[in-house]
Amino acid sequence: MHTHPDSLDKIIAAAKNKLKLKKLPLFVSVDGVPVSSAELFFAAAKDGSLVLVANDPFPSLQDEPAPLNQLSSSPRILYHHLPPSVVSSAAKNSVIHLVFSSAALLQAALKRPHIFYEQAELKGPLKGVNFPTDSLSKWVELVASDALLVSQTTQLDVSSSDPTKPDTVPLDPQTLFSAAELEILGLCFGHGWALDQNSGKLRQQSPPSSSIPQYLIAHLNGDKSTFVHEWAHAVFYLQPSYQAACATVFDDASQVSDSFKTHVTKELILWNYSPSVILDEFQAYLVEGPATVFGKRWAVESKALQTLLRSHLGPIPAFDAK
Repeated sequence: MHTHPDSLDKIIAAAKNKLKLKKLPLFVSVDGVPVSSAELFFAAAKDGSLVLVANDPFPSLQDEPAPLNQLSSSPRILYHHLPPSVVSSAAKNSVIHLVFSSAALLQAALKRPHIFYEQAELKGPLKGVNFPTDSLSKWVELVASDALLVSQTTQLDVSSSDPTKPDTVPLDPQTLFSAAELEILGLCFGHGWALDQNSGKLRQQSPPSSSIPQYLIAHLNGDKSTFVHEWAHAVFYLQPSYQAACATVFDDASQVSDSFKTHVTKELILWNYSPSVILDEFQAYLVEGPATVFGKRWAVESKALQTLLRSHLGPIPAFDAK
């Protein structure tokens, strides 16, 4: 999206004219995230962004968010614990599992942190999400630091003409994150989390860090296949023994032929995956299935590898997928 200094004013003027919005003030959001200044608007808006303009504050700007399990649009929440590995305790092997009723709700809650983790824009509809909660905290701090920079730059201009103005505007999570995003952050970091006003760093006030899930997976209601895929990613990240087993299999020419390995690598790169995650995606797609996922020509080899990798993965949690 190419922006111009008066873009926000033009969008608001067009909305007022089209929707006959006469009352002030007007509120603007980009892709479900409220924006309170032209600078934040320019930072958030991209080609294809959904910009909403209304006379009333968006829900995330009004009351304190209700607990996630009290919202009608909330996902189902499940927790899974992997057996402790040699290098991690059971407390650090927990996975929070979110099941959304619609793609729109999944995207509203997790699109931005998903793009941050994957370091790539979406190429299609978002069906599933997986990332360590450490990546989520880094995303929060990036959003906060960007807001601090904008605030400091803006206030420098203002304070030069009015020395009585404060140097910065306080960081308010409700102006930086949508209601759906705030609820996810509360689940992962405790509802007492806050932003350091000077650095933008995330402060986890409660619950204690030992009870914070280490990994997040999410998918749509009834999509068992995507759940299996995201679960395989969680185990690959949390269990070094499984990751090592996958690497051994992938590098063993007696189990993965050179031609199949070359084909899989090319396919995954065509699917927009970075070369750095080939092994992780190889195992996740094979564990998920079907055996023809990389083409019918490779179905027999894929089926044998799927059986082998699933034996290393261990039990997949059961849940009501309806």
